[in-house]
Amino acid sequence: MHRREFFAAATLLTAASRLRGETNQKRPLLLSSDEAHAIREAIRAKDPKYGDDLSELRSLADGALEKGPWSVTFSRPAGIDVPPHEYYSEGPYWWPDPKNPNGPYIRKDGERNPGRFDDNHRDVGVMSSSVLSLGMAAYFLSDERYAAHARKVLSTWFLDPATRMNPNLEFGQAVRGINSGRGTGLIDTVSLIHATQGIVLLEQAGKLDEPLKNGLRQWYSEFLQWMTTSKKGVDEKKSGNNHATWWTAQVAAYATFVNDTAVQKMAWNHYRTVLVPAQIQRNSSCPREEARTQ
Repeated sequence: MHRREFFAAATLLTAASRLRGETNQKRPLLLSSDEAHAIREAIRAKDPKYGDDLSELRSLADGALEKGPWSVTFSRPAGIDVPPHEYYSEGPYWWPDPKNPNGPYIRKDGERNPGRFDDNHRDVGVMSSSVLSLGMAAYFLSDERYAAHARKVLSTWFLDPATRMNPNLEFGQAVRGINSGRGTGLIDTVSLIHATQGIVLLEQAGKLDEPLKNGLRQWYSEFLQWMTTSKKGVDEKKSGNNHATWWTAQVAAYATFVNDTAVQKMAWNHYRTVLVPAQIQRNSSCPREEARTQ
């Protein structure tokens, strides 16, 4: 997520923290419906403390109106046999071997290959940031323009039969000459967490019809199923580093979004009983991360 788009999410959390004492409701994603409602009422009452935040939000949302929609089908890797609706990306730290230019790629940790295919990864990030900005603007500013564009963006990426992404990452972070995809590709879709918050705000604003709401939750349900049962998804869960952390964050968010309480509980238990004790040592070190070049 780009810096300015991240500010949109940070704005929600900052504003919600001002209200934390006013509600006991648990937060479903970034903030609860009670918190969102209280912020919106304060905005409607022209509370001056939200002035700068609103200016930034409107700027982000206006920018999002000029972008998209996006689809994995719009940009495909040259010379790679990948079905058109499958997300595809290449591992960032893999390069052609100077000693064997036509052979398998070799790894250079911390050195990103600028020639890799990264279009789908770029687009899922921008799409998710835009949905968050548009959803916030539709809810807090009550402007139909933002909602209408958000619906178009969401339909194109997730639901339209001609352009939808299949709900899996079987071809994520592939390595030429070695594999067609790896579990590590799941770190590419962390931004979808922010898309879910945008969707929830659009729902709370009454800006999504039932077919679109149901279709989005069905997509996320299928993606969650793939994340928790496929070999690549399970490999990522067991990776033992930041990839395992982001797997858990995504599972927790998507399970919350689709109201899968069993999977949500599993994610939280995995965090408490596996991630923290295994990845963070008593002296606060994180060996699996500190072994990396960055």
